[in-house]
Amino acid sequence: MSCFIILHHDEFQRLMKDCRRGKIDRIYTKSISRFARNTKDCLKNLRELKALGITVLFEKENIDTANMTDEIMITILGGLAQEESVSISQNTKWAIRKKMANGAYNDPNLPYGYFRKDGNIIVDEKLKKIIEKVFYNYLNGNGMTAIANELNEKEVNPPQANIGI
Repeated sequence: MSCFIILHHDEFQRLMKDCRRGKIDRIYTKSISRFARNTKDCLKNLRELKALGITVLFEKENIDTANMTDEIMITILGGLAQEESVSISQNTKWAIRKKMANGAYNDPNLPYGYFRKDGNIIVDEKLKKIIEKVFYNYLNGNGMTAIANELNEKEVNPPQANIGI
């Protein structure tokens, strides 16, 4: 029997490939909301797993697909998990906007080329030209991949290489 903890989309895709290859016969996951992004994906994946003979245990909801003949409970709980996820996201965004409006936003993960000094966010003068070029490219329709490729071609150090400036 195999155990797999689902954390990220890429890991979930790897899990599904392993299931299709016959490497996994049972999945344990914390909750429906950790298993799928929405109800549609949840049901699609569960149907595929069922066709492969793989059962899923959702610990939080105490649902085991090995003991189920009907999808209605998964559908209802999946819908609730999806709405909870949307609500949490909206509440988080609202809180961040409110903190920004009040000048109290204090995210420890500053964007590339910025640092904090005496509580203020300041542009690193050494990286100012790079930041301006990134903004210019973005505003002119270049996507993140194209911008990253250009920075890599110019051998610009990634953000983690500039920590502690």
